[in-house]
Amino acid sequence: MAGTVGAGAGAILAACGGVQEGVGQVKPLSGPPKKITLVKTSGGDQDAGWKAQFAQASNATNVTVEIEIDADSANYYSKRIAEFAAGTMNFDLMGNAANQVRPLGLKGILANLNPMWRRDK
Repeated sequence: MAGTVGAGAGAILAACGGVQEGVGQVKPLSGPPKKITLVKTSGGDQDAGWKAQFAQASNATNVTVEIEIDADSANYYSKRIAEFAAGTMNFDLMGNAANQVRPLGLKGILANLNPMWRRDK
């Protein structure tokens, strides 16, 4: 399961209250995760801002966010798709462009977070 990153760190960490079992089903966790791994493409100077934002969110939630920056932007999505197909995804969240939500979602790579949002509203 991979979530999609496109909003602030607080919204992302708030969405980590469950694990998707199947479409529309959410299995509650026994507690919040202790560590979340985010994979994203390199944003150059913006990466320092990402790290600072997640550091603040980590301090507020006691959830450590490890940011893995994939410098191979040209192959970023093909690598994520191959990892998913092989069952070797080593991340919880992925940075994602809006134009990739539909293709990745149709492949079943993205988690449906709607049940968690409905549950936690």
